[in-house]
Amino acid sequence: MHRLKEAKPSPSMIVAIIALVAALGGSAYAASKITGKDIKNNAITSPKVKNKTLKTKDFSNQARKQLQGPQGDTGPQGPVGPSTPATYTNPNWSVIDRNTEGSAVGTLAGGPYFGTAAADGPPLGVGALHIETASGSEKVAFGNQVDFAGDPVSGLSQMGYSYTQTGEDYDRYAGNLPNISLEINPSVANKDYTSMVYVPPAPATKPEQKWFTTDADADPGGGASGWYFTNGSVAAATLCGQAGGQHFCSLTEAENALVTNNDGGPAASILTLGVAKGKDYQYQGSVDALRVNDEVFNFEPFGVEVTTP
Repeated sequence: MHRLKEAKPSPSMIVAIIALVAALGGSAYAASKITGKDIKNNAITSPKVKNKTLKTKDFSNQARKQLQGPQGDTGPQGPVGPSTPATYTNPNWSVIDRNTEGSAVGTLAGGPYFGTAAADGPPLGVGALHIETASGSEKVAFGNQVDFAGDPVSGLSQMGYSYTQTGEDYDRYAGNLPNISLEINPSVANKDYTSMVYVPPAPATKPEQKWFTTDADADPGGGASGWYFTNGSVAAATLCGQAGGQHFCSLTEAENALVTNNDGGPAASILTLGVAKGKDYQYQGSVDALRVNDEVFNFEPFGVEVTTP
């Protein structure tokens, strides 16, 4: 009787067995594949992730937005843009030539600053209107000949400005100061032209270099400051003048006098409005923040800006 010998698997049989096992187990593996829900929070940390195994595509869009690499080198300087001239603001403000004589100057420029405190500089911005008269035979006016033309004088309710006075100006005369000056058609005494001028109060003592502010509409007149008319006939009719029997008036008094003494012509109207330094004494100083009703005119190096108080 012959015994059966143990059969050894051939190589082809081994390959067949492996293929069968893979075929039977493939679906089971797919069914039991590990997902994100099967991973416990904080179970996988950065030390457990091999370098360069995660790519940008492996992250969500939201996560990609948080990724930021190191800052790169600064790029080269771009080309210089074209140069353009400085723009002058509000060209309707300028020197009024017919009211300027000699070498007197009215020009917009920076400053003046008398110290480092805020109150030591111009009340608005960084500049002011600089006025110079070399002697009492010179005068200068800087104003607007366009924007106020035709406005009624009676419409002026708030007027004021800021100005400087040096000790040298004061030594020549305590009231050596710039003024507010309007050219108007008064319709008084059959005259169609006069200047209406505000003279500010003189400092009681010799000032240090600093800025002063005056409310011309609040000045009661009657003393050494107030409003007057330069035309002799108009001043005589209104009594707002500098001759005997006349006096400096308040703004309201001067306006009412124009109405009371109207010669039958149109109501008194403005021709020009600005600031001036007349023929009296040498003066070097500045003006800023000219107020006309609800507008304040800020004198700056490149023009006149309009602000509201």
